[in-house]
Amino acid sequence: MCGRFIAKTDQNWQNFFTLKKPPPQFEAYNISPSQPAPVVRRVADGNDCELLRWGLIPYTLAAAPFMAEIDNTRRREPAILAPADHETWLAGNSDEARATLRPAATGMLSAHPVSTRVNSPRHQGPELIAAQE
Repeated sequence: MCGRFIAKTDQNWQNFFTLKKPPPQFEAYNISPSQPAPVVRRVADGNDCELLRWGLIPYTLAAAPFMAEIDNTRRREPAILAPADHETWLAGNSDEARATLRPAATGMLSAHPVSTRVNSPRHQGPELIAAQE
């Protein structure tokens, strides 16, 4: 599935992203372009998390061996930032931020078939990501 992701905020986000205040409560299992999603961004007095409308701008990374294991005809891989790269991503210039984009470490990601209900953004819930045969 292209252009969908899961997000659930909790108190751990405040420490993990060094937020100046707790993030908004949010839980969604089928976020698609144009829907709200939690976004961490740099503001004048630190890092903040707020719900913003998500616009899909794909950034295709060279697919890691893991991506060959799944149906991924567009050869896309999610951009997953290492915690050590958060500061550069939030405060660096565009070249510095782009340099933080690299394939996920081997073993970091896993995949399994999921319900076709994910094809509609109207459907939500943890059952959408349960393994299907």
